[in-house]
Amino acid sequence: MLRAMWVTATFFALLPAVIVVPIQFIDARDADMAREIESSGAAPRPVVEIRQKVDRWRTGFSVDEQAVTYRTDRGTASAELHGYDQSAVVREEEGWFVVHDGDRQYVYVTADGGDGFLAEDFRSALDGEFDDVHRVADIWIGGWALVGFGLLSLLSLGRTRQGSTSGVRAAAPPILYVLGAAAFVGLAYGLSFPLGA
Repeated sequence: MLRAMWVTATFFALLPAVIVVPIQFIDARDADMAREIESSGAAPRPVVEIRQKVDRWRTGFSVDEQAVTYRTDRGTASAELHGYDQSAVVREEEGWFVVHDGDRQYVYVTADGGDGFLAEDFRSALDGEFDDVHRVADIWIGGWALVGFGLLSLLSLGRTRQGSTSGVRAAAPPILYVLGAAAFVGLAYGLSFPLGA
């Protein structure tokens, strides 16, 4: 019974964590970038053109990348856009496409001019648009992970009392559980870089 409960608790913790944790790392880096731009006092630049890369998934089409050409004091420059999660797909077809009315928008760019946010996405990154969602997800994942750890500890303790294993061996599963959780966070952090690129 305890074993089945432990498997269930681990499943409830792991399933959302696979999706949520890498996204949290991506959003955190975007927020840091937005704060850095804000602290530099950079003014928004008028957009010349926004280009959108559309990819096809099993569930439909989605925005994979966005880039912007903007005006500078010396002409124009290009930057990779961030924080565009809410962007609508321009065309349900794979490839690069120009966003309609993109030239009516403004972009905030980093000091080197290579990365930036459209004005609305910039404000969302500064305001922590998804902070509440992330907080709820952390409570859910952390809560079920703690339940799983507790159940695994009870299983190990029960085996020790029954004399089926030594105390040292009984301590191994809970320790490995914690190490596995730490390794998962590290893996999620590493995955967040290609996913957020």
